[in-house]
Amino acid sequence: MVHDISKAIDNTLIPSVDFSSEDKLILGFESTFSRAITLLEVASKQKSKNNETIYITYNNDLNISDHHYKNLGLYRDILFKVIANGWHILLLINLNKNVGKMIKFIHFILPLIVTGKFTIHYTYKYENTTLFDENIIVPNLGALSFISMNVSLKNSYAFYIQNPVAINILQKHFKEFISLHSKPLLNYYSNQKNINYGYYLVETEKNLGNRFLYKYSFSVLMLPIDLYTKLLQKKGLSPNIIQDILSFYHQRLDIFKANVTIYEYNDIYLVPSIHDLIRHQEFYLYDYMGLEKIHLEVQELIDFLENIIYLLRTFKNFNIAFIPPDAENLIKNHDLFCLVKEGHSVLIETFEFSKIIPRMRLRIEEPTVVRAFEEYLKDIWDKIPPITKDKKQVISWLLRQIDSLKAKLNND
Repeated sequence: MVHDISKAIDNTLIPSVDFSSEDKLILGFESTFSRAITLLEVASKQKSKNNETIYITYNNDLNISDHHYKNLGLYRDILFKVIANGWHILLLINLNKNVGKMIKFIHFILPLIVTGKFTIHYTYKYENTTLFDENIIVPNLGALSFISMNVSLKNSYAFYIQNPVAINILQKHFKEFISLHSKPLLNYYSNQKNINYGYYLVETEKNLGNRFLYKYSFSVLMLPIDLYTKLLQKKGLSPNIIQDILSFYHQRLDIFKANVTIYEYNDIYLVPSIHDLIRHQEFYLYDYMGLEKIHLEVQELIDFLENIIYLLRTFKNFNIAFIPPDAENLIKNHDLFCLVKEGHSVLIETFEFSKIIPRMRLRIEEPTVVRAFEEYLKDIWDKIPPITKDKKQVISWLLRQIDSLKAKLNND
C-alpha cells in the first residue's frame, strides 16, 4: 500500500497526503534527543525484517559529544540493542579537519564498528561546514529531521514523522543523497581465510611513518622464526600454507626492522593476555588465516619472552605497553586488533576466541580519520600507567617471569 501511494506521488497522481495525529514539531534539544532515543528503543524491541537499514546522520560540527556527552552512553547502548535485533545501521558523517572532535567520535563509534553491522559513509566535500541537519530514519516506524538554529544546540527543533509514505520518501531521498554525495569509510575484507588481507597487511607495513598496534596478546613478530615455524606445524597446516604464512612473516619482520630504526613502533596489549601466557602457557596465534589458541611448552615460552626482550633492547624506537584491568577510560576489547600506520591506513579486525575465522576485517584510508586514529591511540598510550609501559620496567618484569619459568623447568 505504501509503495503504491509513493509511486502515485512520484507520478503526481496524488496531490497530497494527510499526516497522522502522531506527526509533530518537537521543540528544544532535550526533547528532540529524547524522542530520538524513544524511536530507537522502539526499533530495538521490534525484529527487523530482511536486515533493514536504519539511517542516521552525524554532523560533527554540532558536536553533541561536548554538550551532551552523558547521554551518548545511553545512545550507544540502544544502538547495540537495535543491532542485536537484526537491524543494520548506516551512519552518514560530515568530515572536517577537527581531529579533536574525530577522536571523540572514534571513542564513541569503535565498539559499534566491530559488530560488523554498522556502516559509515562520509561526505567528501571537506569545505562544507555543515551537512543537512541531523536525521534518523527507521523504516516503517518513524523519522526525525532536526533543525538547529546555531551550533550551540540551544535552539533545536525536529519534525517527527510516523506517516509511512513520508518515511518512505525520506528514506528514498537519503539513499539517493548517499549514492551521489558520499563514500564508504569502511572497506571490508572477507572474513574467510583471505590471503589478500595478508598482502594488504604487508603493503601497509611497508609505508614510512610511525605505527601503533592494539591487540589482546603479543604480535607474531615477537616470535623467533624457529618457534613460529614449530607452532604453525602444531596447527596441522599444509606445507604450502605454512610457506605462505612464513613468507608474510619474513616480509613484515624485515619491514619492521628497517622502519623501526627511524620511526616509532608502539604495541599496546592487555595484562590478562600475559597472565594467560605465563600461568596457562596459552598464546593466541594470529595469521591471515585467523586466530587460534596454542599451548606453549615452558622452554618455548622462555624462548618467546627472551626474543621480546631482544627486540626491546635492540630497537630504541620499539616500545610495549600493557593496559591493566582496572584502568579507567581505556579500551579493553579482548576481541579487537587495530593497526594504525601513520598517514596511510587503519586496519581493524574482531575475533571470537571460540572460532578461528575472524568475525570482521576492514580498513580505513580516509586521511582525516587515519590521523584521528593515530591521535586516539597516542592518547591511550599517554593514559597507560608508566610502570606498565616504561621500557626498563617492562624488560625487568619479563626477566623475572623468565627466571620463574626456568626454575619451574629445573624442578620438573
